[in-house]
Amino acid sequence: MYNKIKIQLSLLFVMILFSSETFSFDGRPSIRFKHLTIEDGLPQNSVHTMMQDSIGFLWFGTRDGLVRYDGYNLKTFKHEANNADSLSDNYILIIVESSLGNLWIGTKDGGLNHFNTQNEKFSRYLHQADDSNSISNNTVDSIVEDSQGNLWIGTRGGGLNHFNTKTKQFSQYRHQAEVSNSLSHDYVMSIMEDSRNNLWIGTRGGGTSHFNKKSGQFGHHERHVDKVNSLSHNSVWAFMEDNVGKLWIGTNDGLNSLDKKSKIFTHYRHQASDKNSLSYKGISDIDKDGKGGIWLGVYGGGLNHFNPKTKQFVHYRHQENVPISLSHDTVWSIMMDKHSNLWVGTSNGLNHFNTTNKFFTRYVHNNNDSNSLSDNSIESIIEDSQGNLWIGTGGGGLNYFDVKSGLFINY
Repeated sequence: MYNKIKIQLSLLFVMILFSSETFSFDGRPSIRFKHLTIEDGLPQNSVHTMMQDSIGFLWFGTRDGLVRYDGYNLKTFKHEANNADSLSDNYILIIVESSLGNLWIGTKDGGLNHFNTQNEKFSRYLHQADDSNSISNNTVDSIVEDSQGNLWIGTRGGGLNHFNTKTKQFSQYRHQAEVSNSLSHDYVMSIMEDSRNNLWIGTRGGGTSHFNKKSGQFGHHERHVDKVNSLSHNSVWAFMEDNVGKLWIGTNDGLNSLDKKSKIFTHYRHQASDKNSLSYKGISDIDKDGKGGIWLGVYGGGLNHFNPKTKQFVHYRHQENVPISLSHDTVWSIMMDKHSNLWVGTSNGLNHFNTTNKFFTRYVHNNNDSNSLSDNSIESIIEDSQGNLWIGTGGGGLNYFDVKSGLFINY
């Protein structure tokens, strides 16, 4: 049944796409976005997060509810005032599928939600001031399921939480100024479990914390002006572990690599006098390719490729009057597809980057073209099991791209 869902979903889009195909002056299929917006049943046009579950359903987190797409219809799940089995808060920040096939949902003001995909009921986990075993804060930005099937949850101002999925209890890990091995900061922006099951926590203002699950203690990696080999900045946005186990960390002031044995950081910063350095300061996203290279989304600095062997960066920036350049230098998200090409979400449209010929193809909103991208602020990009793309925007709903036909369907 589940494979049938995937097949039907794929066939549905192929039929739609080929029934509406038109051609441009150069003989190639013209790009068409078909938007999925409020008018089509989407509860809200800002799509912050997306994921595809293990049976092929697509899930979208908006500012006004959780949405499931089965290949035919949208179904929205919202908070209902008199229904304790409904979603606790409609503003969705993150969606993660558990190893059991259910969903964990982080919200802006309603804590953590568990969604049972069989009976379609929610279980709510909210902060209770008089209960130390409750979640520490109701704004949940990051969720990771670890190798034991338990959750690690990052909050804004409430630190890190461990949730035991069997006992249904939380353990809170907070910053304590008088305790040197506590969490470095209570604003947690990113979490990663590495290949050795170690936990890395990126904070806003407290650098990186490394958590030892056995001892229950944190090690800190922070910026110290008098230590040249310390972390370059204390706000950490992204982690990536490469194929040899080295940790790469994106901060507000450049890229860092960490030698886990020596605990020494190597910095890769923007240097105005060096054209082979990072193009600008802030790293918004990190991805890796199959050749050992590292791709970076840089806030205000476009797309960068870093070669760890030569230690040099190649910049891909927006250039006025050059249509094959990046559409904007503020990059929010990057994703490498199954063909080893990159999709780059910016403040001014979506870009496809061919890593062989180094050309960008831009997809931007055009008020005079109903088939263009619905909105230029790209917040999220995912590739589904068929190799097609779903693009979430800041105000224009969803856009779907069928890779085989080269057509966009805008939802």
